[in-house]
Amino acid sequence: VTPRGRYLLVDAGPRDAHFDAGRTRILPLLERAGAAGLDVLYLSHAHQDHIGGAQAIRGATEGGSVGEPAFRGADAGYLELLSDVARSGAAWDAGRRGESLVIDSVHLDILLPDTTWPGWGLDVNEGSLVLLVRYGGFRALLAGDAGFAAESLLAATGTITSRGSVEKGSTTCDYDPLEKEFGHSLQSAIVS
Repeated sequence: VTPRGRYLLVDAGPRDAHFDAGRTRILPLLERAGAAGLDVLYLSHAHQDHIGGAQAIRGATEGGSVGEPAFRGADAGYLELLSDVARSGAAWDAGRRGESLVIDSVHLDILLPDTTWPGWGLDVNEGSLVLLVRYGGFRALLAGDAGFAAESLLAATGTITSRGSVEKGSTTCDYDPLEKEFGHSLQSAIVS
């Protein structure tokens, strides 16, 4: 939630035959907070553990734009979600490196994906939307399931400057360069 009460969400959690994180976890939180809708829904990548709950959320909230990496995949749930967004008339953005959005005084900078990278399109995780969230002195990096290949791209562009390793999601990610680059100003590096 922004300082003026606008709502942003990054990823919607999983959905399967027995559980829908959007319906059972996220919507109740939004309702308790009194949110009429979302201003922005960013989806890091087209895996069901990140986008599964999005349809329930989109169906129960008003308006809002959707940003995601537009990695061409054949996942039926992803294609269904894109169709739902198109039918609703919601604004949709294929998030790309260098784009920024400011809502109130919260800055959302897209660090990846970069479709000019030779590895673009080879792996859904490595094509994750990577966001740097800034508000005053607070900074958080939301990396989806981006791993070593995406990290190498960030290092090559000077976004991060060294390597180490931490387990996360279905692959590995490096926390050391994030800590070196952002130091104490990075309060969170969320790797899901």
